Amino acid sequence: MTKKPRFSFSALFIAMFLFGLSIDSIAQGGMVAHVADEAVELFAKRAARASVLDSSSVGVRAFTERLASKFGDDAVRLAMRDGGPELIEAVAIHGDDLMELAMKASPAGRRALAGCASELLPHIRRVGISVLELEANAPGLASRFIRVFGDETTVALAKSVPKEDLPRLLRMAESADSPATRDLLVKGYADRGAALLDKIPPKLVVASGLSAAMVIVAWEGTSPFRSIASSIEENPDLAREAINEFAGASVLLISVIGLTIIGAISAVAYLGLRRFAGRRAS
Repeated sequence: MTKKPRFSFSALFIAMFLFGLSIDSIAQGGMVAHVADEAVELFAKRAARASVLDSSSVGVRAFTERLASKFGDDAVRLAMRDGGPELIEAVAIHGDDLMELAMKASPAGRRALAGCASELLPHIRRVGISVLELEANAPGLASRFIRVFGDETTVALAKSVPKEDLPRLLRMAESADSPATRDLLVKGYADRGAALLDKIPPKLVVASGLSAAMVIVAWEGTSPFRSIASSIEENPDLAREAINEFAGASVLLISVIGLTIIGAISAVAYLGLRRFAGRRAS
């Protein structure tokens, strides 16, 4: 009796699975090759400027194919769309983790990263993606913010300050006469926002720097001495500094007035004596 061949469902399943993998591999390979073609075309449009990938053993096509295999073709397209060839070059120079950071950023953040990756990358690796978004909102200022405010405060400001206020806030902080005054400025802005900056005369800041007295007066929005008095409890050191400033100005003003009065009395007395002497002589 002849045995009939047994139909194996497991063999059929394995065959279908392997066939699916091969089709998927072919499709993925096609997409990777396609995005590599787009990269080559993008770099070719910038023929006037040499690329670091042009002189490398990898080349634009091979490097882009590797990125697409690791991160996906959509990620590479996104990087090229927002950051241009400069972002792909930056990844080639600084490593694949820059690509990972770029995918976490906004479109504006990716553009900023493409423009100044060398400067920003150490800050981003240390502080986080907030630095990149700060740079996107205030081009050229992220490193200055970190230098003036430090890492923790910079991250907080990047998340809370509207982009139109960032340059003004930084300029005033850079003009602060002490770190304590700078901290007071940050606290005042957190409470009053742009209204605080509007009340601080920029010409006065340029001429003499930002003092604690200026911040307190702008913060409270009342008369100078009431402002100082109401801030003593929370900021005794800064209040003492502000009082000294006002006291110094008051002493100077009183001195000038006193000298003016004494000068006027002396002039009147001198003229009176001259007239009296003239009358006696006649």
